[in-house]
Amino acid sequence: MTHDDQRPFHLQFESICAASPDAVALLSDQESLSYHELNQRADTIADGLRGLALQPGDRVGVCLDRSVNAVAAMIGILKAGAAFVPLDPDFPTERLRFMCEDAGVRVVLTQDDYISLYDGLNLQCITVPTLLEANSTASASAKVGENDLAYIMYTSGSTGQPKGVQISHLALTTYCLADIEVYQLSDKDRTLQFSTLNFDISIEEIFPPLMIGSSVAIRPQGRSEARNELSELIERFDISAVHIATAYWHEWIDLMLASGERVPPSIRLMVVTGEKISVSHYRKWLTLIDRDVLWANAYGPTEATVSATVFIPPPGWDGDALPIGKGLKNYTTRILDADMREVAPGDTGDLWIGGPALSLGYLNRPELNAEVFATREGPDGQSERLYKTGDLARFLPDGNIDYAGRIDHQIKIGSFRVEPGEIEAAINEHEQVLEALVIGEESEGKKRIVAYIAHGSYELSAGQLHAWLGGRLPPYMLPSVYVRLPAFPKTINGKIDRRALPSSDQGELPATSQYTAPQ
Repeated sequence: MTHDDQRPFHLQFESICAASPDAVALLSDQESLSYHELNQRADTIADGLRGLALQPGDRVGVCLDRSVNAVAAMIGILKAGAAFVPLDPDFPTERLRFMCEDAGVRVVLTQDDYISLYDGLNLQCITVPTLLEANSTASASAKVGENDLAYIMYTSGSTGQPKGVQISHLALTTYCLADIEVYQLSDKDRTLQFSTLNFDISIEEIFPPLMIGSSVAIRPQGRSEARNELSELIERFDISAVHIATAYWHEWIDLMLASGERVPPSIRLMVVTGEKISVSHYRKWLTLIDRDVLWANAYGPTEATVSATVFIPPPGWDGDALPIGKGLKNYTTRILDADMREVAPGDTGDLWIGGPALSLGYLNRPELNAEVFATREGPDGQSERLYKTGDLARFLPDGNIDYAGRIDHQIKIGSFRVEPGEIEAAINEHEQVLEALVIGEESEGKKRIVAYIAHGSYELSAGQLHAWLGGRLPPYMLPSVYVRLPAFPKTINGKIDRRALPSSDQGELPATSQYTAPQ
């Protein structure tokens, strides 16, 4: 395999399996699989799916805990010519059902614990162990076109429902090859699979390593008893590569400093992504490492298949803010004005991303596709398809991109993009809510979601509303503070006067019965 091989992931994976069948592909607390064993398991799953008469591009849900079977299921789905749809079992049932219906999921690969989540839906639930009981005939993997679907990843949507981002086989391959190159992955690496499967960090944790012949260690499902969970996992599995959300990385740095610990010596690569990185934490990081570590600030929306730009600080870097870097191999980055013309170097404009790793668009959302995907003539005179990220940026003199904030009101919580409109729509379904406004703010260095509630004469406590929302939204989308008002102040045009709203300091924290005092 070369770094320019454009074949679909599952075919390149099979080449690695043939060349290094005994190399360790996956390991967890429960088991370890060689490339040959993982390929066999994926083949058995693919054969089982073919027996269901799936057509190329059919959508198969994956509702599994982090495990070797979850990885085998995703690869098996690709081998069968279908597209996988990650379904987080911790999501509210209504959200899972919407995703299945919106994506047209015919089959869900799951485990016994989660079958009941899909009761009453017109689909078939199959446990992975059931498929693995059959004998594989090792049928040839499906032939797929470069624009055929590989997976659909759901993200928060401003209309009140999540939106499905369609990623093609070409986009997945393009990203994997760019990832392998920029992070210098080799078959000697061992990557930690830390993220939940419904978040696209999991894509970079799993697919590039398995396309280069290295190992992936899967984080246990339960929380560790260790004081420093991440360090303990790195040391237990001898991890060399970690991809992690910014907020978690900040907390890890603070924990190591407080406990007098150092970065585990096995680490070669540390990729931090999801939101703005604290420069002070980066400087603290440099005091905690005892060997050269390739550290990277990665940026990119799901619509560009995980990451699109990367900044790797040169030795001695000492800026005021970390740039988001330059485009990965085969990625295009443009900073344009309102008329889709390139702005002058140093000027701020809209950040657009293009290239073969770009999403096919949102599923069942033609209006939104028309709004954020566009085609223009590039500098070479050829037409180029671009995605409008919704971020403002400017080019620095050295060619790196400086992030300048969001155009809209979208919130970043950890590594999750949250559309306030989706939370507002959920809140407005409550019969005692007249109107809702959701904002994101930073308090003591941490992002939080604040919900303003107009409740009229109703008596609605923050705890009651929080508990009610818990059955409709995933945990990361639940507000941290509720500010209750009889009615919202309005401008002369009848819109909510945001400036006249009280401070969130006057809000109420949702009291829960699960509170445990610090020890």
